Amino acid sequence: MAVTLPFGFGNVDWTDWVRGIASSFIVGGSNAVVSGGIVSLNDPDKYAFGTFKFFELIFSVFIVSGTLNMMSFLRTKPLPDLKTVTTTVAVTEQPGAPAKIVSSVTETHQEPIAQPETPAK
Repeated sequence: MAVTLPFGFGNVDWTDWVRGIASSFIVGGSNAVVSGGIVSLNDPDKYAFGTFKFFELIFSVFIVSGTLNMMSFLRTKPLPDLKTVTTTVAVTEQPGAPAKIVSSVTETHQEPIAQPETPAK
């Protein structure tokens, strides 16, 4: 899904960015399954497997851990990359043969310059 920016700034590639946000949230939230199992083993009276408290714990840890991991992704990639797409169509004709149409698409990603590293204190 590409969105065209005004004033000739090119296209914004939302697909990779949205997929990155979603996958980082799911990966971060997957810690909830492990956390729920550990808590259930340590306190089976209060958080027995399959109880409402057990699923409430897993859901809340999933949301918090997924949100933290998603924010970490947004720290490294706060905006989607710019994308420039160039489409070239070439038609070649030979006597006695049907015309061949060859199209090629070139995609160039414009990425920001890396931030200089700060020395450790």
